[in-house]
Amino acid sequence: MENTNKYMRVAYTLLSHRGDECEEVEKTTREQPFAFLTGVGYTLDAFEENLKDLKKGDNFDFTIPSADAYGDYDPDHVQDFDREVFTIDGKFDSAHIYAGNVVEMMRADGSPILGTVKEVTPLKVVMDFNHPLAGCDLQFTGTVVESRIATDAELKKFYDSLKASCSCSGGCSGCGGGCSDSN
Repeated sequence: MENTNKYMRVAYTLLSHRGDECEEVEKTTREQPFAFLTGVGYTLDAFEENLKDLKKGDNFDFTIPSADAYGDYDPDHVQDFDREVFTIDGKFDSAHIYAGNVVEMMRADGSPILGTVKEVTPLKVVMDFNHPLAGCDLQFTGTVVESRIATDAELKKFYDSLKASCSCSGGCSGCGGGCSDSN
């Protein structure tokens, strides 16, 4: 079977559009481009779809609607927790729990989830588990720095790094759940 995965490097500016608001989120350069492999689930599908046929030197300017990026903002993903949940040895963890900080928490099933601290009061901590770009249309403008078929060695390195970094006991979606199969 022929390898159709590409190794791509792109220099781009990412703008997020939410209603009438527009904000620059990220900028990469030709000297330090964003590098990725296509077809491995590393980037948004719509991002790859817009770039897949471009060649080195091609310019691009496309917008991914929020529904095809990180989805709509869901107010149900904002939750209140008692402050005591964030207490270590009887002391509130103010070094990590402050407005604007992103912290890793655990779902009921034990899998990790990132949340942004929205507010800290004397009684509660308000956490937002929406992706920071949920509800935003994403506009990418830039240039393809490199585009070629990925080598087998690059694909192996990518998959090996997933296996090495996965500590999910086979249950996380980030590695496909196969990182610790013992069958």
